[in-house]
Amino acid sequence: SGSNSFNAAVVVDPNVSASQLRVSHNNALGSTAGGTTVANLGQLQLNNVTVTGEALTLSSASTNALISLSGTTNTWTGNVNFSAGTRSLNAEANSSLTISGAITNGTGLSKQGSGTVALTASNTITGTAAVVAGTLKLDRTGGEALASVTALTVATNSTLLISQS
Repeated sequence: SGSNSFNAAVVVDPNVSASQLRVSHNNALGSTAGGTTVANLGQLQLNNVTVTGEALTLSSASTNALISLSGTTNTWTGNVNFSAGTRSLNAEANSSLTISGAITNGTGLSKQGSGTVALTASNTITGTAAVVAGTLKLDRTGGEALASVTALTVATNSTLLISQS
């Protein structure tokens, strides 16, 4: 929950270290030099933070690989690598997660949780996207947040908001 300044990579992998890492300070992950990886069924939990410039690799198949905890507002400004698979972004009840870095290499996106996830960059996710629960907001000026997606599914009682200009 405090500020850190180490220069090493952070790996959240139940096979190697902790299966969950809660980030409660903007600089809890140290310098941006090493980046952060969430692997296997690991979870990176964001708790009222703005993480600036940190590269994130999601290779976890967990529906909670990147999660905005209930009642919090979170922002991730670094690029996010989906590591060639369908990855989940989860915003719990009354929470929001804004990803302003580009999402790359994914073959699918699954929006989980009853909160809101906003994508504000041009992303290169291919394949399918699904809003399983809550709200997915596509908010990209001058480009498309999901330009390469081939199919989009919005579940009952879920919402897709498009605000692109």
